[in-house]
Amino acid sequence: MTSRKVAVLGPIPRDHVETHAGERVAKYGCVIYTAVALSALLDAGDTVVPISHVRRQDEGPIKQILGSFPNIDTSGITSPADQGDVVELRYLDQNRRAERQTSFMNPVLPADVNKVLDADVVVCVPITDAGPRERQRFTPYRACQYH
Repeated sequence: MTSRKVAVLGPIPRDHVETHAGERVAKYGCVIYTAVALSALLDAGDTVVPISHVRRQDEGPIKQILGSFPNIDTSGITSPADQGDVVELRYLDQNRRAERQTSFMNPVLPADVNKVLDADVVVCVPITDAGPRERQRFTPYRACQYH
């Protein structure tokens, strides 16, 4: 069987989570979940390539997390503009949450995807729980932040 390559485009936000019980948790989200899930589902010879711009302080920890999966290529995670998503999540109860995005990643540009033009599949992963004002401006073009 030939190996497959899957590109995953989108943000890797630094999530600040407050649970409904008042616990505070800091973690990374969005593209990380998709990349890890694909890594587990694909064969050992397949490759998952996340493409995302992050803050410099987050690049090392993100690459360390994803580097523990042998078929994830982290070369598409960069921080040239030191700009990445930051999201505050406050759970009101077990099923409802309030979300606020306080920082945005630098857009993924055509030059960023040159390394994955040979991908068998490209997955765009937007942050989907935007507030009402953001939902009004939501388009697939903006979701991928691809210009």
